[in-house]
Amino acid sequence: MRTVRELWRQEVLGTPRRRVIGEAVATWLVGLALLALGVVGTFGPGPATPDRWPFVLTLSALCLLLLAKRERPGLALSVGVVPLVVDIALGGSIGVVIAFFDLVYCVALWGRREVLRRVEALVAVAVFASAAVPFVLLGTVREAVLGAVVTFSLLATPLWWGRSVRSQAELAAVADARAEDLRRIAELREGEVLQAERTRMAAELHDALAGNLAAIGIHAEAALSLPEAASSPSGRSLTAIREASVSASDELRAMVRLLRSGDDERTAPARLADVEGLVALARQHGHTVDLDRPDPWPALPASIDHAAHRIVQESLTNATKHAPGARVAVTIAMADEVLTVRVASTLPAVGARTARGEGLGVPGMRERAESLGGRFSAGPTGGVWVVSASLPLAPDEGSPP
Repeated sequence: MRTVRELWRQEVLGTPRRRVIGEAVATWLVGLALLALGVVGTFGPGPATPDRWPFVLTLSALCLLLLAKRERPGLALSVGVVPLVVDIALGGSIGVVIAFFDLVYCVALWGRREVLRRVEALVAVAVFASAAVPFVLLGTVREAVLGAVVTFSLLATPLWWGRSVRSQAELAAVADARAEDLRRIAELREGEVLQAERTRMAAELHDALAGNLAAIGIHAEAALSLPEAASSPSGRSLTAIREASVSASDELRAMVRLLRSGDDERTAPARLADVEGLVALARQHGHTVDLDRPDPWPALPASIDHAAHRIVQESLTNATKHAPGARVAVTIAMADEVLTVRVASTLPAVGARTARGEGLGVPGMRERAESLGGRFSAGPTGGVWVVSASLPLAPDEGSPP
């Protein structure tokens, strides 16, 4: 069960507007309680038996003005001078003093700069006048000092207090802005370091692999140009080598461009829409491949598109290495914002090479899927080696980046 304090904070002070209303009502109730106790005559004796209803009216008028203290503090204070003067003429009451104190404080806290400067000037004049007028009329220092102290307490104290709170809030805002600027500078520096690393990686990839891939393609093309190559059993293998080297060179160039640009939103260098080329290459290696895919291809994020392509590519490569001539079924589907990739290949006969997952292929596919918040599995099921990956198009908040 909620306590009275919790109810006050949540129901009454839940929003700035509710807070203003709650404070105005609280001031009004406190002022009424003081009037009920007969606490009047704050600024003078007033009538011998003062009527309390005029004080209720001045108190109510100032409490209504408190409702506008946040949106229009200057206007509320200007109008609030009238009930204050009337209340002082009647002898004065504590509730009105509290309400006017709050209005002055809100002008210092939320008022415009030019309004605040005018109020400060008027307060200085009021303090000086409250000391000068009694001294001139009565000729006593005591009355002059007392008038200045009372006026200073009523007007200058809330003004000074509000300005202090306002200054602290402005300093906190400046500190927050500076912290945000430092965070952005750090992000820019981190981006520069990352881009430099990407550029270095692109140069290393190009220098280390581009020449070798070009040499493989040139030598394969030269071997195919020989007259006996067309009728040789190795002709099909040479053709596959040439096409693979050309495809690898294209992917290398795309990867180098991606690394140098640093734009992660660019189209992936290897896309799932190119899966027909992977299937054709697998068929050249002697596989019977059945492909079930969406038509047309859905629009996919670059990271998902690239990861799915690599999973299909690695699965077909493993089938070529471990189960030559196997029947392979590639299924690509998307439902409920999840892309599913499944590659099933028949296992070879007993005695053939059946070990899978000993290299880096399966761990690499698993890392690709899980880094995007997806799920991955690979293993034998009823004489079929099944690779399955589910990639969400909108990664979970708790998934790894």
